[in-house]
Amino acid sequence: AIDGGIEDCYDVEGPFEVVVIVEPVGSPNAVRVNTIYPNAFPWTGDYFTGVDLDFEALSADGWQFVEYEILNNTAFPSLTDSLISVEFNNGPDTIIAHFEETVQIADTRLTVVVEPEGAGTVSLNGVDLSALPHLEYFFDGSPIELSVEPSAPNYTFLNWQSNEHSLSPNDQSQDVSFVLTISDVVVAFFEDENAPEPVGIEEEIFSGIQFYPNPVQDYLMINDRDRIIEGIQIFNLQGQEVFSIWNDIPQSISFNQLGVKAGMYLMTVHSQGEIATKQIVYTP
Repeated sequence: AIDGGIEDCYDVEGPFEVVVIVEPVGSPNAVRVNTIYPNAFPWTGDYFTGVDLDFEALSADGWQFVEYEILNNTAFPSLTDSLISVEFNNGPDTIIAHFEETVQIADTRLTVVVEPEGAGTVSLNGVDLSALPHLEYFFDGSPIELSVEPSAPNYTFLNWQSNEHSLSPNDQSQDVSFVLTISDVVVAFFEDENAPEPVGIEEEIFSGIQFYPNPVQDYLMINDRDRIIEGIQIFNLQGQEVFSIWNDIPQSISFNQLGVKAGMYLMTVHSQGEIATKQIVYTP
């Protein structure tokens, strides 16, 4: 009788059932309906036509709202807006709020280097690194543990060097830790008791790709007769790219023309779907 009186007085129809569903079922997300915050879904309410209903998709941590699906009525401003108003003119209706888990991308870069090359072995978070320099991407805020050992009796560990982080307990300890908050290059320095005077020699980065001399005073020569190079990148120890070239690879690179300071650089070569990194010492 009450419902009939409302229909007669206000020229409305109903009440009709409105069902609110959260997808995926059982996910921790929710939907506000006008001033109601349901604590379980599916949720059902009864409404008369001619009433505007407000819905707000509430994403839990690690989730994001995607879109609404509404069977019989029109939503404004759009089905992809988390806060919508529905002109409830056609009842009953079902409103489905679709959510998806947020995809996190590990984009904080950590490069681990041993200097001189081959002087030591490094473990990163308990995993022995099979090749150095080592490049790996982490989530911001990841805990990092590094441990280093000399690879031969003639090498003596000196210290770690980090451009962006403070190492615990100190940079003279062979076992250090820190929380990675920004891309960084961490270098383990050794002293070689048998080190000869540095000379420029030819080195191989891939089978069929050689470069020389290293150390380099100006032109770094590249021999790629037996393998295709797609790209070359050169980074300083701060992780900044100082040179890159793709596809049209020259036979030499002039470090003098790069306008960089003397020191150690990392050259990354992209070849046939593989990536390799070598240390280059620039001594103008």
